Amino acid sequence: MVLLRIKPNQMLRLLNLTGNFTSTWPGSQKAGRFEMVLRDVGWILGMLNAFLILLALFYADYYYINGKDVVTLMKPLCETATLIDVILALILCRFKRTSLQKLMEEVEEFIKNCNSEEEAIMQKYIDHSSISTTMAASNVAAAIAFSFTPFFTESDVPGDAMFPFDLKSLFVKIPIYILDTILLFQTALCVCVDFMIAMLMWYSATKLEILGLKLENAADKYKVKDCAKEHQKILKQHEPINVELQFICMMIASYQRLYVTALPADDLKEMSMKLATSAYSSKWFEDSSKMAIDVHIIILRSQKPILISMGGLLPNLTLEYYANQILEEEFKTMIKISAERAILFLKASVILTACWPPSPKATRSHIILFELSWYVLFANALFLLFPLINAIYENRTDSIVMTKSICLFCAVAQITFKMILCRLERSRFQSLLFDLEKSCKIETSQEKVVFERYINKCKYIHLLYTSLCYLTAIIVICSPLYTYQRFPTNAKYPFSVDHSPIREIIFLHQTLVGLQVSAGMCIDCQLAALLWYVGAKFEALSKNIREFKKVKELNACLKKHQEILRYAAETKDVILHLILTTTLTTTMGIIFAGLNIVDQQSTAVKIQYVFIVCVASTELLISAWPADNLINTSSNISWDVYNSNWLKTNPCVRRNLVQCIMRSQKFETIHVGKLKMPFCLQYYASFLTSSFSYFTTLRAVLGKE
Repeated sequence: MVLLRIKPNQMLRLLNLTGNFTSTWPGSQKAGRFEMVLRDVGWILGMLNAFLILLALFYADYYYINGKDVVTLMKPLCETATLIDVILALILCRFKRTSLQKLMEEVEEFIKNCNSEEEAIMQKYIDHSSISTTMAASNVAAAIAFSFTPFFTESDVPGDAMFPFDLKSLFVKIPIYILDTILLFQTALCVCVDFMIAMLMWYSATKLEILGLKLENAADKYKVKDCAKEHQKILKQHEPINVELQFICMMIASYQRLYVTALPADDLKEMSMKLATSAYSSKWFEDSSKMAIDVHIIILRSQKPILISMGGLLPNLTLEYYANQILEEEFKTMIKISAERAILFLKASVILTACWPPSPKATRSHIILFELSWYVLFANALFLLFPLINAIYENRTDSIVMTKSICLFCAVAQITFKMILCRLERSRFQSLLFDLEKSCKIETSQEKVVFERYINKCKYIHLLYTSLCYLTAIIVICSPLYTYQRFPTNAKYPFSVDHSPIREIIFLHQTLVGLQVSAGMCIDCQLAALLWYVGAKFEALSKNIREFKKVKELNACLKKHQEILRYAAETKDVILHLILTTTLTTTMGIIFAGLNIVDQQSTAVKIQYVFIVCVASTELLISAWPADNLINTSSNISWDVYNSNWLKTNPCVRRNLVQCIMRSQKFETIHVGKLKMPFCLQYYASFLTSSFSYFTTLRAVLGKE
């Protein structure tokens, strides 16, 4: 059943008309200078109008974000996301104008000169997507409905954009209404970009089906060769068009727009594979063996379907992707992070702590600047630490306020102690991190290959944790917007903070310390990177031991094992006290933040402390996971020695292997303080249960008081 039948030439005229209105149609390569200038002016005006309304929507988002009505907030947020999609589509079409011009002119030429049979085939594909054209019509109906809202509601303009000036005057209201209405229809008709991409896929699928019919009727090797040449030509038509950005933009838009292009992409995939069946159905067995070879080549090539690639960021565009694109597994291939990018991300996340030492090859001016930044940032943290201690003392009779102060004190104390420890261990940190960076710059390094595998294994947790750290800091910094507090913390100063500019300076100071605390919690990602790297060294060595063939290679492996053990011992000594600091401060932070969650507090305050508990609970996991991996990789050396080619070695070499096995039975573990339990995932589980136990005990004690 066809909901809305549109002929190919009608579809092309519709795309031309709507594309000219939205400034997304590429135009003709033969267009005059005046026409091209006119198109550019229209595109610029459309972008300016879109950015004007976008700023007004951002203002509305900011205005409603402090309100308690979630429905009121979601309306401008939804409009903001839709408008961003329009802007991205405009940018994409502008940058891809030349490629689209060439391809669309080829489609126009085909529709103009095609016979009735070829037109019927293309009509079949357009009819197959008739539901998409119906949905596009519903977009226009929605735009019309939106444009009439000022006549039936109290709103001055369509949509929920807010302007920083009065709209009561008709001389202001009418121009804003016109601009808003134009943008509404531009947004609704921006679906023509998706139909333009769909038109290209319909055209390719039509050409493939026509080619399949020719192949079935091919009677000699010359006709088969002609079909093969035409097949190659069709395949080459897909090289100029690069649709990666378009589909990334559509991730912002609704599922409806994704369906518009997913359906013809699926048709194209199916038709490209059916070509093998058409080739087999030809009369290849009636001719010479050369024809059979040509048919065989076509069949082999057709087994690789034509897919719309999305640049490796997302799976290929098909209906299957459309149906599953909201599942978690579909997003696991979105990002593949190299070791260099991961190190750069780590450096950026801890930049406000000055805990990533400069390179040993750094210039003197760079080192002086680094030293100066460390002293400034350390003094900045101290200037909030002492007022928080004062707040704890002054509010000792008020358990609720006191627990808040203790929770924030733990966070600031953690960054203070971590900065001191990193300062004391700077030379050793510098040596360890320099070795890590040096290894990651060697493309053929085995450690780099394994390290990158570890990076892509834990990238989502690290990215989520870092984002939560800074998001929590922003939530605490913005607490004066939704609580009675004047500042992000309730620190007590020995002077008045009620007047300008003292009030503004205190707020900015506490804001910077809040971001420092987030950066300090990301230091654990830096420690985790070192532990992952040591594990990568052990794993790379395991592979070499398993595959050794000569005694010389084995001796090199044993020497490498000793070097890795020294590196591991150095790493454990450096990070031991940092992990101990994290354990103590996060335990206290979880306990006192939990008390604020269960106390009689406002919902906004409880949400703030929920974020604090989540981040504090995850902080120790970041380093416990690679520590657990280090235990496994260091112990696996003994198994790999046994699985090696040791049976063909002489007794002297076997004695060396026995020594290596005995040493590998002593796992590389980190012992926190004097505790017998090694630092690993099991320790992390006991940390969570102990924190909960301390929390319930303290709550019972404070409840009695």
